[in-house]
Amino acid sequence: SLGNSFTSKDAQGVFKVVSLKIENVGKETKTIDSSMIKLTDSEGRTFERSVDGQTAKGMAQGQVDLFLQQVQPGLSVNGEIVFDVPETAEGLMIELRGGLFATPAEVELSE
Repeated sequence: SLGNSFTSKDAQGVFKVVSLKIENVGKETKTIDSSMIKLTDSEGRTFERSVDGQTAKGMAQGQVDLFLQQVQPGLSVNGEIVFDVPETAEGLMIELRGGLFATPAEVELSE
């Protein structure tokens, strides 16, 4: 579970918290949205961020959600993204997409 005694939320499976540093290497301001970051496993399943987990964690720690933040050209933003995945999920990879038509980059996650 994530959060504190007031904001606690239990996962349906297990929460995976991924720390990211996102840098805007383009020439225009970009807004981070949930379609840009997904988690996949070795079975080909795709997971989107857990809004409940993200909210519980953020409220307990006083953090602003990474999503819908603007990143100016040449600057970066740090944050964490929460996913709710089955306990049996293996071979987790984060898929990052810079825009609607951009080719996604995949990064293997370690525990």
